Amino acid sequence: MNESLLTGSKDCNLGEGAGIINFASVPLDDDAWKRTSLRDRLRLTSLKILRDNAFLPIPAVISTYVPIGLIWWFGFQCIFMDTSTSLLTDLNMKRLLVYQVLHGLLGLGATSSLLGFRFKWHLGSTAIHFLTPGTLCSPLLPQVANLLNFGRGVPGQRSILAVVSFAAYIALLLRALLAPELGASQLLPIYLALALCTVFDFTIYLASRGEHYVYMLVCLMFPDWRNGMQCVQLALWSWAGVSKMGPWFQYVLPFITKDSAVANLLPRGFLAKIMLADFPRDVNPSMFTTVLAWTGALLEIVFPALCCCSVPLRYVGAYGMIAYHFFIGVCMPFASVFEWNFFCMILAYYLFVVNQLSLPSSLFLQSFLVLVLVLIPLFGQLYPTLVPFLIAYRPYAGNWRFQWYIVHKKALPKHQKLKTLEDPFTGNNLGWMYRMLFGKWGAASKSAIERWDWFLTASIIYVPAYRPLVSILEKLCEENGWDIDDVLFSHSEAYQNQVFGWSLGTGWIAARECTREAFNAICQFGKAEMYFVQFEPCKPLPYGRENHVIQFRCFDVTEGPENAQIHGAVPYAQLAASQPADLYLSEGQSGDDLVETWETGEACWSLDKCVHWQKDSACDANGLHLRMLLHSGVIPQSIPPELLHQHHAILVPFVSQDPLWRPISVMDPDLPHLPRTLSAVPSESIRQLGRRAASPDSSTPLSRVSASKSSRRAQIEEFTLHMALERLRVFYAVLQVGLILLACGMLFTAAAELLWRVLPPGRTAEWVVSAISVCSWLLTSLTVSIASTCPIEELDLASFIEARPNLCFFMALPPALTAAARVSELPMPRALSLITVLGLVGRGCFGLCRRFHLPLPGAVFLLELWCLDMMVSPSVNGMARADPPRTEILLSLLALIGAAVIIALWATRSQSTIRFYVATNLACSWSGFYFAGRAFDLAMGYQQWEVGRQVDIAIVAAVAMSAATLLPLLGVSIVGRRRLFKALGDKFEHSRSRQLQSGAFMAMLLDSYFVQRGQPWWLRQHALETETVPENTFNGNTPRPFDLSASLGSKLSSIDSLCSAATPASMMPEMDMSARPDFVKGRVVQVSKDGSVFWVKPEIGEHRSVKVDRRQQVIPWPQLLELGRKNLRCMDWQSQSEELWSQNAGPGFQLSRPVAGGEVIDFFVSHSWSDNSHRKFRALHFLAEEFHVRHGRYPTFWVDKFCIDQSSVEDGLRVLPVNVMACSKVLVLCGSSYPSRLWCAWELCVLLSFMPLGLQQDMRL
Repeated sequence: MNESLLTGSKDCNLGEGAGIINFASVPLDDDAWKRTSLRDRLRLTSLKILRDNAFLPIPAVISTYVPIGLIWWFGFQCIFMDTSTSLLTDLNMKRLLVYQVLHGLLGLGATSSLLGFRFKWHLGSTAIHFLTPGTLCSPLLPQVANLLNFGRGVPGQRSILAVVSFAAYIALLLRALLAPELGASQLLPIYLALALCTVFDFTIYLASRGEHYVYMLVCLMFPDWRNGMQCVQLALWSWAGVSKMGPWFQYVLPFITKDSAVANLLPRGFLAKIMLADFPRDVNPSMFTTVLAWTGALLEIVFPALCCCSVPLRYVGAYGMIAYHFFIGVCMPFASVFEWNFFCMILAYYLFVVNQLSLPSSLFLQSFLVLVLVLIPLFGQLYPTLVPFLIAYRPYAGNWRFQWYIVHKKALPKHQKLKTLEDPFTGNNLGWMYRMLFGKWGAASKSAIERWDWFLTASIIYVPAYRPLVSILEKLCEENGWDIDDVLFSHSEAYQNQVFGWSLGTGWIAARECTREAFNAICQFGKAEMYFVQFEPCKPLPYGRENHVIQFRCFDVTEGPENAQIHGAVPYAQLAASQPADLYLSEGQSGDDLVETWETGEACWSLDKCVHWQKDSACDANGLHLRMLLHSGVIPQSIPPELLHQHHAILVPFVSQDPLWRPISVMDPDLPHLPRTLSAVPSESIRQLGRRAASPDSSTPLSRVSASKSSRRAQIEEFTLHMALERLRVFYAVLQVGLILLACGMLFTAAAELLWRVLPPGRTAEWVVSAISVCSWLLTSLTVSIASTCPIEELDLASFIEARPNLCFFMALPPALTAAARVSELPMPRALSLITVLGLVGRGCFGLCRRFHLPLPGAVFLLELWCLDMMVSPSVNGMARADPPRTEILLSLLALIGAAVIIALWATRSQSTIRFYVATNLACSWSGFYFAGRAFDLAMGYQQWEVGRQVDIAIVAAVAMSAATLLPLLGVSIVGRRRLFKALGDKFEHSRSRQLQSGAFMAMLLDSYFVQRGQPWWLRQHALETETVPENTFNGNTPRPFDLSASLGSKLSSIDSLCSAATPASMMPEMDMSARPDFVKGRVVQVSKDGSVFWVKPEIGEHRSVKVDRRQQVIPWPQLLELGRKNLRCMDWQSQSEELWSQNAGPGFQLSRPVAGGEVIDFFVSHSWSDNSHRKFRALHFLAEEFHVRHGRYPTFWVDKFCIDQSSVEDGLRVLPVNVMACSKVLVLCGSSYPSRLWCAWELCVLLSFMPLGLQQDMRL
């Protein structure tokens, strides 16, 4: 095939565009299509769709939906509308609402006709499906549905009772429409029938547009129904805007604007030119598209907010949303939601132009709306996999839960047992329609119709979340021995519309066990005959490119998702960095967990691209070396992706042979010193480690540890514990900052309470007190936010506080002030706060005196009591007032929910750290909502302020206190706990002096290598003449031989992180003897008890064993720190030239200079001397000039050959970590030989492990 065709270059022919009745053609004949690979087919189809403005025959689509729209409008006007009055009367609007529900259930609205992928039964198929026994369904409560069906069949297959309940539901809707008035007698039966239908099939609830129409139907039961409908409409718009605030919505605009009503009026390629970055080289969204997407998302929040204002802003908001829905209708999105957009336009005018916003006053309606418009959508936005996207208000956001259905052609007879009106593989239906209607006039569409599912899939994978599908299909075909032409696959929207009767992004109805059970019960599939490929939506918080992760799984319908054949999780940013059909995934693992299942869990590459690394024998030593480093967990994510790709390619043959291998090679992005797959560490294990570290035997060298599997596991566990202790140490430093903020906050709180009672009323005094109160709540919320960064996985907070009883006194301050200031409130005084104070003070006092052991409640339990008091007591006291504020009901409901959550955590005996985190955040959040409610009540006149006090100041203060309380908590959610912990640890724990100390300590560890019997050891020739090899034997101009098993093994063992299945002797790669004529290879035959002396037996000759004494080799880290500071040098840019960077350049120690006091070296340079000197110097020159532009000076560099005295290389290398810590950044000059050089690999992996949190790296060349 022509390469220009696959790349979509401008000089290639991608075929004809769409016409009046014909689809766009495929630029390949049948033979060429069969010869083309799966990936190239999708790549070509994707380019075709993106280049053409339209794939569908737009005139034909419009001519189809115009009659359908007329049926919608005139069906209501002629049959149900009271034409004697205006449409905007109360009765007609109520009837129009009920009509919308009936219209959709009958199959006349959403998901109908061409855009609903219905090509035989354009209208009415939804109702027919729901009225057909034996069809697939998705019961909300499968067990209840099974009981109601008396255990007959399976819950996922529609029963006679389900059909009868749906027929009753339709009849009751008709009865309500024909009634002269809509009241409780008409509406209550509808609610009961819908509830019964939902038990049998949740799809019926979704088809009724439960998140919109059904909520409004509930509002009709109350006298303030119009106000309730206003709240529903505002929530629908606002949450939809919130759901679009992510990296996904910008991909929806090029996707949705294709096949719009005006597409045929635009020049070919016009949309690709303005919407795509650089078609065809980069088809990701352009900057214009990104700005347009974010503007649209913000307007979908701003316009509803304006609808809440008075005229004329209310008009701006209402007409703005009318224009918004008009834009959606013009784009003609799939699922044909035209009547829904028209209805939203009518509602926008009726609710916010004709009427003014007012909140409902009915208590039950308020509670219902808070539940369905605030709590459920909030939960659904934060946890999108648990709530269907319509219920969570996430429409058209691009973060969908989509699915693909894959069936082998040999299983089609079994698949046809499913009861459907049309073939679920809708291309067959489309071909039937064109043959019946157009005959030879539709012949030009033959190629597109035969590849209908390919075109639909190619258009969907433009959204990055679904780009792994290509690799999944390839992997599935490879593992099952399939050819792609042996299978049929279909996207969920087209498939589920036929199989479930209705589908509008409703992946939730299919991703259930009852559905899979029904597939097997009906079709009786065998193994490897049908697969589900499911993509989960990603969480919006914590916000950040690396935090948005797409999870996916591919499983046999007979096995289920817990035995997924292919599954994984990939960051959205990496998916977005590729092109639609150019993403390659690495080899995956099988299991029941979606997370961390594909190689590194973060970088996805093609195995084909790294085969040459596996076959290159020159890389064997590097591969073995890297394998040991990867087991130690020292490769952070900061390694450039190119090198990480190559390293993992080298690693493949070793990993497969190691039964103990666990994917701990990539460090956590937020905590670079802790491998992400290390499991939680119980507090008892941490205490045991602490006792071991303090015991006299804790200094026992690891060379005495057995190389058995159990000892290797113990080493991994001990390394895990060491890393956990390091995190706890950093957390304690962070917690100290939080305690200081807490003390200051309590001081401000006490001052505010005192001044409020002492100062006479006056504007100045009230402004001062309000400012102090705002500061107090801000500091308190900051304390909770900082404490919430605690490492939940490792920290047992109860034990942490028990070991530090002085913390109890700090923690007693908030409840003490609460009890003192609110002790006289009735009917519920702050008794729980008082109990908390007494308990914490008691624990603190008796904890400091170890001889007393009283059975006092735990500190976390006491803090939970105070949090309960913070939420429940104000709610009870507020409700007890003669005229409680309007928001008191909402606050009481939130308090009850918070109390229920805390009690549930008690009942389940959850971890103390989780309980503390949940309780404090709930209490602080409730306080923020409390102040927001106060501001609202005061502004609306629902609450009276204290006599003599200024209401305007109180409103401003309440708003400020609400913001001060909620914003820090929101910031933690957006930034992420781990990222915040990283930032705080970097700020408070990693000063320059501490970095140098850490470097010296690591240098001491690296210097204290160990040896074992049987491992290789290289000796100088003249050392064989003596019995002892003194330390200075390895000094001089000839460098010490690099012994992999001794040198590398010792370094890793010194930090308790070596985990290798091979013996030390087998780790040593064979070295060329001729290349080292001054050395003789031997083997360690005996090691002293303390490991400081050992004997080496040469392998050649009859020499006796040689004694090696290394008792003077290990230098304490303070001396190494002093030595490093004394010999620290740098090289100025002005003293460099291209000749100095060549391999033949001589020593240049005189070109460097000592580092001045307080000076920080800009770059630590890591490179290979074998690489091209011209390219390296060119990269350095570019960097230096760029640095000069930014900082007004040229940078300084640390280069080993110039900054280490070559006459005493060992002394310079010994303090190498100190040199690294003295540099601001690491500069890697990655040439062609860099990844294959053993020293470069060691330098890159180990040096990056020394770097502090947050240190950046530059990648050049």
